Amino acid sequence: MHTMAFNLAMLALAGVAGASFAWPMKYFRDWRWEHVWIGQALTSNLAFPLLTLALMWPVFRGHIAEVPTGRFEVMVLLGMAWGLGGIGYGFCLVLLGLSFTYSVIFSVTTVVGALLPMWVGLRARPEHLTTFSLGLALCVAGIIVIAGAAARREREASSQANTSSRLAMPVPALSYPSCLAIALLAGLFSAAMGLALV
Repeated sequence: MHTMAFNLAMLALAGVAGASFAWPMKYFRDWRWEHVWIGQALTSNLAFPLLTLALMWPVFRGHIAEVPTGRFEVMVLLGMAWGLGGIGYGFCLVLLGLSFTYSVIFSVTTVVGALLPMWVGLRARPEHLTTFSLGLALCVAGIIVIAGAAARREREASSQANTSSRLAMPVPALSYPSCLAIALLAGLFSAAMGLALV
């Protein structure tokens, strides 16, 4: 069953599901850009994978039956956590702005994603801990630099664009500590996808 053609076909289906995020874009033109991803995520992360599973059930049935129940439940929980991280990311984009949200959430995701598998025993400690730590610090520094560039671009775009015609999505007004807690949790939950892959 695991032939080269089968593996390529599975990669192609995964690519189609991933690329399908752009399909609903024409229906969300009046939404704020921060919330367009909801339609994209529903399409590429839910509808197309479930459609693929339904169409390919005879092929997948044997593989799914081999997955132990406990491992399957963990994968579902990690997927749900990743989804919560995405929802938190969307809220924080509106509440805290692009640059701050990006730097906080992706820094937390990077650090947690690198360290958590070692902490829970899924991966051994790296041989070169100093090099690993420097690489991790470089990743976080890069995220902060990118967030700074995004902040400049966001300021330029907001000074030039008239957003009054855009439909506002309902997001509750929260205190800064609450927004920061959501961002930190979103970063933690977003690391669930990498943990599931490990």
